[in-house]
Amino acid sequence: MPHAAMRSPSPPTPSPSPPPTFRSTPVLAALAHRAEHALQEVTAAHHAFVSNRTTRQHGALSLAVAHAQHVLKALETMREQRERQRQQQQQQQNRSTLQPRPVHPSRTAPSTTPPPPSTVPAPSKEELMLYVRIDKVRIDLRRVLPRAVAAMEESGNLDGGEGSSRSAASTAAALRSLLHTRSMLSVELKKMDTAVHGLASSGESLAALHQSLQDVHSSMATAQRMVRRLLTVQSRDDLLLRLSAVLFVVVVLYVVAQRVFRFFPVTVYVTVGDD
Repeated sequence: MPHAAMRSPSPPTPSPSPPPTFRSTPVLAALAHRAEHALQEVTAAHHAFVSNRTTRQHGALSLAVAHAQHVLKALETMREQRERQRQQQQQQQNRSTLQPRPVHPSRTAPSTTPPPPSTVPAPSKEELMLYVRIDKVRIDLRRVLPRAVAAMEESGNLDGGEGSSRSAASTAAALRSLLHTRSMLSVELKKMDTAVHGLASSGESLAALHQSLQDVHSSMATAQRMVRRLLTVQSRDDLLLRLSAVLFVVVVLYVVAQRVFRFFPVTVYVTVGDD
């Protein structure tokens, strides 16, 4: 009876990691808040510019439109990414339904089947609400942005005749401000140079003071050694003086006791000559 060849099953190949998505709830909430804020800014700036067409309002509207366009681009990218994920999930489901199954798996040789593709989990209820909210803001931005851009272009066309005079006046004002700034910077540079020179001179004076302090320290060390030597000599002289005084007192007492009180008799031998 022939034995069937035993084959070790091949390890499953790791599935490729999916691209980064906007599936985090805090990320979606932050994106929705940013989109709503951009929509409010561009709407308010458009209304303010329509009611009062000034250069300041024009600049504010330009900034709001640029920010809103950036946010709209991010929302469109997120929408395209969702569409691609939806198409990939649909293709994976179709492949899983159309994949044939073996009739006798025990008799056929074991074949290496590709691992099941990684599926993206279904979004939660909160994520779905955030997606709806983001889609609504995206639609509003696509409706409001063309109006704001048209208002900006219309204002530019109307102000074309006065543009040369305004640009000349603004150029002169900018030149005056630049000259004033240059003079202020030169004054500050002179002050900085003076401060640097003062610091250099103070550094030299500090170096001289340090040298003088070192000299004083060395002289104080020499004086301290001399004082120690003088104290040693003084202590020795004091000891000698005390010993001398004690010896003098002893001699005096001896003499007084011998002469006055007749202590310590002394035998005197007198030689008598023969007559």
